[in-house]
Amino acid sequence: MRRELFVKRLSASDATFIDSFFIRSNADTSKKKKQKAIVIPKPQIVELSPVFASLPRSEVIHIDTCFYGPLGNTAAIRKAANIGKHSKDWRLQHCIIHESDAPGRFDTIDTGDIFIFELFTEDENFRANAVLVSQTASEDSAAYSALNSLLGSKTSTLISRESLADSLPTRDQEHAISIVLNESFDDPQDKDHNTQITSGSRKISKKAFESMQRRNNEIGDKGEDIIDQWLSTHPYISGKKITRHVWESKINHCAQFDFRATTDTNEEIRLEVKSTTGTLNAPFYVSIGELENMATNLEKTFICRVYALSNETSEIAISGQTQTHAQTILSTSFPDGASLCTSKIEPAKMFDFRPTCFFENGSFNRI
Repeated sequence: MRRELFVKRLSASDATFIDSFFIRSNADTSKKKKQKAIVIPKPQIVELSPVFASLPRSEVIHIDTCFYGPLGNTAAIRKAANIGKHSKDWRLQHCIIHESDAPGRFDTIDTGDIFIFELFTEDENFRANAVLVSQTASEDSAAYSALNSLLGSKTSTLISRESLADSLPTRDQEHAISIVLNESFDDPQDKDHNTQITSGSRKISKKAFESMQRRNNEIGDKGEDIIDQWLSTHPYISGKKITRHVWESKINHCAQFDFRATTDTNEEIRLEVKSTTGTLNAPFYVSIGELENMATNLEKTFICRVYALSNETSEIAISGQTQTHAQTILSTSFPDGASLCTSKIEPAKMFDFRPTCFFENGSFNRI
């Protein structure tokens, strides 16, 4: 089976993942751009790997992505990058490239420049290489001309490695495209590979599972750290100002909840943090202990949902209707010998989450 690469002419929205372009474009218009992601059409993302065909809208697949070019071949690596399904398309997101990554290097990127994306698997995890080809950089002129002709009137296309190599003029072995084409990795379309979904179930090796566990722990720790920072700003929760707080789960890993906080009316509340790189409506899990604590404790418990989590940004939503919902879940009947251990929660159906604030580069802004 041939290896496919995704080739696209960047739109103004696509190019916002380059922070310097995002800043420039927002300075020139009253309509602020917020996307900071690259759109990949459904037919093409499914061709890159069939795993995306069954990806729910609320889920994402993490893809460590190396960005090459223009004006240099040192990779800008984005370990938080992922591909998620949106209402009409899929997007490569959480991969913002900042000026500090390589001062001046990405300043030439503009609408109409070309983006090459190759998905592969390595150590049973998804990885990707991406190459940016600038229409104004002299080093890219020959490659850009060939790729622009290849696309013609199309915005994007899929092409095999061999066809891409054949379409280019004499190829500079030091160019970023050559570096990518000279690498060899496992085919992400291999349906027997452990990272793929086959026959409606996901097969995964012990090594990959342990890697997923480590990543989930990292996401959880990052989410709690953001909530700790947020509580330090003395926000209002359910109309009451937080005056002080304690990060209980950092002191005691076996704590029944993550944070204890005190309001300006001396009311003690508890906060449980659930974090995801996905959307607000991505499912999360609640243990029997957490449910019992919400259902029976006299101190009110709030769930803090940290979502769309990345290295630079995240959003926070709060649900305070936890006691009634926890009691409803716990009232579920089970056959003799069976009991509830963990419950999978779909936020849109079970809890009334209210988006509260947006976190970006250490600052919180109310939504």
